[in-house]
Amino acid sequence: MTTPTHPRGREPSDRGRSDREPADRKRRDRKPGDRKPTVRQVYALAAALAERLGEEFPATAAEASELIERLRIENGHPAPRLEDTPPRPRRTRH
Repeated sequence: MTTPTHPRGREPSDRGRSDREPADRKRRDRKPGDRKPTVRQVYALAAALAERLGEEFPATAAEASELIERLRIENGHPAPRLEDTPPRPRRTRH
């Protein structure tokens, strides 16, 4: 009796591994100092900076946008408003 194979010729036990293995290995082999900050770290940093400035952490996206714009203006940012920057190209999904 033969075991069924995947349409690409892989064994059922290989399912999901061979396509992702190089990326997974690359991610796993990075040192902790080489990675970007996590979303949790970014939020913690933003909350700590808001507290340092005596600002209340925004509860909504609209409040966050207003605060970001105000702080950018105060800091002399060249493009403080979202409308002042060109839209980023959309990434295509494969």
